[in-house]
Amino acid sequence: MALPRLYVSPPRYTPELFGLFSVAQIQPSVDPHWQMGVTWEPLCGSVGALANPCLSPPVSGGFTKVSTSNRTMRGAYPFTVYQFIDCGVVGNYDRVEADTLELLRHYEQQMVERVFATGTANGVTGIIYPHLGATTQVVDGLEILQPAATVVTGSSFDIITSLGQLEASLATCYGGQGVIHMTPAVAELAAAYFLIDRVAGPNGAPAMQTKLGNWVVIGSGYPGSSPAGVTTAGTQWMYATGAVFLYRADAKATSRPSEAVTRTTNDMVYIAERTYVVGWDCCLYAAPVNLTATIG
Repeated sequence: MALPRLYVSPPRYTPELFGLFSVAQIQPSVDPHWQMGVTWEPLCGSVGALANPCLSPPVSGGFTKVSTSNRTMRGAYPFTVYQFIDCGVVGNYDRVEADTLELLRHYEQQMVERVFATGTANGVTGIIYPHLGATTQVVDGLEILQPAATVVTGSSFDIITSLGQLEASLATCYGGQGVIHMTPAVAELAAAYFLIDRVAGPNGAPAMQTKLGNWVVIGSGYPGSSPAGVTTAGTQWMYATGAVFLYRADAKATSRPSEAVTRTTNDMVYIAERTYVVGWDCCLYAAPVNLTATIG
């Protein structure tokens, strides 16, 4: 019989540094009604220019002002990420609550990124709005729940070409500090070609930024699939949006340990969860990256 081994604590856990939480604008949860979903009005458009009729020669139509912007309503659905531990009572009763909340802390950013990328909840893809990978606009009354992603390249390109076209499109549409969303594999390529830099982030922790100043999310929860949800070997997709915001509730346990016990089997099912809403400003672009492309 083997001698009993000493029980020790596991290694200290550090969350991923450059995920969605590193650059999203985390809003104060003052009014809990956001957990029913939110509506907002992004100010999206362009700038007009007009000739001065007193100093310029007459030009046909040159002195007519036209609309440059719009105030289209946007909407976002709430969703809840959770973790649970199914274990026996013996040795776990006094620690199950702390362990489950800690497990949620380990994986919630990755789970939020997966929902934000694909709209997946309850095993069904595309039901949480808005999300990055979408080919069709979804409208509810006067609100756009889901913008359709505009693909800025016609085929798979190297990281320099794809990021360049993505940022050029974002600059034209948004004209402000946006967010580039990429997988870890794409981020490694971007870093190898010195396209992204580590900087002080907006939330008091390190973050990644492009040379043009757009924030970069390196999401382990992003699957790298196309707007149509297709995953292709050797190719992963990047997305670009305006600024991203999120609301999140306090992490909570759904029951006390005594209520989680199934007395007929002496097992415990203990759940911890947190509710989120995520949205962004104005634009949504997508670009494929060929992971094996040769750059001269």
